[in-house]
Amino acid sequence: MPNPVRSGLMNPASYTVSDGGNQVTDDVTGLIWQRNVDSRKFTWQDAKQQCACLAIDGVAGWRLPSRIELASIADWTTSAPSLDSSAFPNTPSESFWSSSLLNGDPGLSFLVDFDSSHTSYSDMGYTYRARCVRGSSATAPSERYAIANGTVFDAQTKLTWQQEVSATAPFTWADAKTYCAELSLNGSGWRVPAVGELQTIVDDSTNPSIDGAAFPMTPSEYFWSSSPVATDASRAWTCFFANGSTYSFAMTIPKYVRCVRAM
Repeated sequence: MPNPVRSGLMNPASYTVSDGGNQVTDDVTGLIWQRNVDSRKFTWQDAKQQCACLAIDGVAGWRLPSRIELASIADWTTSAPSLDSSAFPNTPSESFWSSSLLNGDPGLSFLVDFDSSHTSYSDMGYTYRARCVRGSSATAPSERYAIANGTVFDAQTKLTWQQEVSATAPFTWADAKTYCAELSLNGSGWRVPAVGELQTIVDDSTNPSIDGAAFPMTPSEYFWSSSPVATDASRAWTCFFANGSTYSFAMTIPKYVRCVRAM
């Protein structure tokens, strides 16, 4: 999962623009993106059709991105628009459709808002923007998660997660950062995950929206990320593990936390 360059975290976002200037390759995920989006808005079904019929530089095979693919180009360190404007110029600060459906309601689909970077959802009959993608992101292996000594290693992202949440949760944002920094669980080096990293363990198909075998007893609650809101330093992003959407809260409001570390 790419992290914004300004965050200083692992896997800094990097993009390569095609010679014709119409396609952008994500150097971290390998996905190839439509650089300049259509000026129109679409219903969800029309957005899927628009991508399926798209040809750029004579190349077809485009599709509407999944929730996590679309969230991977969001940059929570900036706003209006919340993405790399050099790689994706003239992007409107609006919500864009993903192909991912909300669990429990087939009439709703996920959106990523490129005004602030948050992930939400909407009725598929409403109209929003669309940015198409081609290629495939890393495919989860059949045994994606390896569990050992209270930790969960994700073979897809190469991140290691705390398996069970703290019995003393919830925490304020500052206390969550302290808790993770002091955590000694099969080693040290723990931290609060960035909001993009946290979204990689979302399972869109269930509630709680996470793999219950790998992460048992996860409450359908909000979990802190380490990512502050770009326009309000008193707030930070959370991921809601009832459905996988993201919301911001004042840092003083207690929420759950699941710590992460590299490898």
